[in-house]
Amino acid sequence: MNPLHLKNLAKILSLAWLILSISGIAQAAIEERETTDWTSFEQEGEGLSETDARKLEEQLQVDPENLAPRAKLLGYYFLKMADSVQAREARQAHCLWIIENRPESNIASDAYIELDPQRDRGAYSRAKKLWLQNIQARNGNLKILRNAAKFFLRNDSALAEDLLKKAQALEPDNPDWNEKLGELYNLDDKFEKSLAQYEEALKKTDRSSQWTLLEDASAVAFEAGMTETAQVYATELLKLAANEPRNWDYENAFHHGNIILGRVALKSGNMDEARERLLKAGRVRGSPQLSSFGPNMSLAKDLLEKGEKETVLKYFALCGVFWKSGKADLETWTADVNDDKMPRFGANLHY
Repeated sequence: MNPLHLKNLAKILSLAWLILSISGIAQAAIEERETTDWTSFEQEGEGLSETDARKLEEQLQVDPENLAPRAKLLGYYFLKMADSVQAREARQAHCLWIIENRPESNIASDAYIELDPQRDRGAYSRAKKLWLQNIQARNGNLKILRNAAKFFLRNDSALAEDLLKKAQALEPDNPDWNEKLGELYNLDDKFEKSLAQYEEALKKTDRSSQWTLLEDASAVAFEAGMTETAQVYATELLKLAANEPRNWDYENAFHHGNIILGRVALKSGNMDEARERLLKAGRVRGSPQLSSFGPNMSLAKDLLEKGEKETVLKYFALCGVFWKSGKADLETWTADVNDDKMPRFGANLHY
């Protein structure tokens, strides 16, 4: 072959290799954006100063594709929006940018970009249009269907259900869609429909990965009045936990399994076991969920309705060991119980 041709061929191959390398790097960057857990960035943003936030906004003016500063700003504005219209509007702008430009990313599915139909009325309407446009433009994209369904889960259950069923039709063997439908029906107090979805998810999931499903199935079974089924699933959850004490979800499983079994015991008239289960539920080391959102108070409420103040007060004290951020709530609830008042447990009846 002519040396000149060889030289040109070498240049062409080098250029092709460079294009493939750049393409690979770009693809890796896209995959990283889509799979990164952005919660730690958002939580870090909650501690930013005003100066820090302003610098991050300046960074985004130069590089709007960089999700790290945007995630931190979501956390910053999330804490400020209740007292500042400017912060609320800034947060809305970031939420809308993500929905429009990164609808497939994990950041588009977490709580920090949720918008309220009343408080964020205009932004919520715009977000809905953007989600529907993205779904139509990228028909069959499961990541976008998942994220959009999560966005509408609490505020538009009919739309969320439609999106989840579309995803389920595309991927019928994936238990995630059953799990999400179970969560949706649970939020709508459709407990029997919720349980049916969780049970379908359990059939499609290896036993070693059933922790959260068993926890949810036991809880909705109890709410549906199916106490024997709730007992079966809660017992299986505790067995799973006993076999894997180093699993990251062990503390959650132990806590919630005992709460459900305690409620079942109380409903059947076994007060001694109900007391014992409540105290067991409090003897955990904590977890990211228990130490932030706090412990479940449904069994505590049930026992208070039966006049069991002493056991519940002991439970509060145990919870104070791992729920440091809930000190004020625990103190208020303790004072209420001592004054023979029923505490307002709020979301802790459901966590």
